Amino acid sequence: MNTYQLYNSTYASKEVIKLDKKLKTIDFDALNIFEYNLSYIKNMKPTLFYFLQIYDYTTNLLIGNQDIKDQWIIDFGGGHGFLSIYLKMRGFNVIYCDFNAKSVETAQKIKAEIGFGPDYFIEGSYQEIVDFVQTKQLDVHYLISTDTIEHVYDLNEMIGCFSQLNKQLKMIFTTASNPENAIKSRKLRQSMVKYELEENLPLRKRFLKENYPEFDEATIQDLAKNSRGYRYIDLPDFVSHYLSTKQFKQLSIDGYNTCEPKYGEWLERILPLEDYQKLAKKYSFDLQINNGFYCQIDKFGMKGKVVQMLNRFNLKNNKSGQFLAPFITLKYSRS
Repeated sequence: MNTYQLYNSTYASKEVIKLDKKLKTIDFDALNIFEYNLSYIKNMKPTLFYFLQIYDYTTNLLIGNQDIKDQWIIDFGGGHGFLSIYLKMRGFNVIYCDFNAKSVETAQKIKAEIGFGPDYFIEGSYQEIVDFVQTKQLDVHYLISTDTIEHVYDLNEMIGCFSQLNKQLKMIFTTASNPENAIKSRKLRQSMVKYELEENLPLRKRFLKENYPEFDEATIQDLAKNSRGYRYIDLPDFVSHYLSTKQFKQLSIDGYNTCEPKYGEWLERILPLEDYQKLAKKYSFDLQINNGFYCQIDKFGMKGKVVQMLNRFNLKNNKSGQFLAPFITLKYSRS
């Protein structure tokens, strides 16, 4: 059976079928979880099967034919924890990690409701993962992360941290920020422009006003406008550079990228594929890029047939299919 046949609208592994049934029996409203997490889960529910298929597809790309029973895997940016539960069903020992304390609590409540899930929960990011694994002396061979890599502020720092975990580490990331898909990239950049103007620019402006009351309104506006992509902790250096040179210190980023300034989470980051390749080479990884597929389960009639053809093309034509793929996977491994 080829890749397309495995991930059309009807295929499901036994783990996907089991988890799909379990999750659909849960009354998430009764779990007293946070509104954002609850809303996210409710938005997933109509096409939950599709997301579980993505977990299945991505995990299989990561492990190949390897026996993974009782192997340790990290679910980085685990959110509601569905992926961690799926990985536990596959036979992994699972470390869940998320920066958001409310997401960690949500995943813990869902684990308690289902009766199984990740072995460990970490509230934090990549450095906390490395510290935890080294303290526990765990032999971690795998890491998986869905829809997170495009939000991480410093990918060089992240890959550098993860490279310390194991010389044979295999990692896989999914991202909808596919630079080869022009239609998807255009929509994401439209969102970035709006979010920069309505959210991040005003936040930086307020910070500058509070910390530099001696500056006039025009200077504050110029500093706020030209500090796109900077975090609060970076702004004092940015201002010092301006005061000494009368020039704005520019970041080497996509012209649309915008991050919230408290933690540095990018709304989206659309990187050229060459940048991912450079990171792989720097830390002695091989990089394999694969195309994702569109959801078919809510498409009917002619629309369903078009999506079916798109998925067949994307999954059978790895290079040319990148221009149409709704997401891509990035697998980092060492020979």
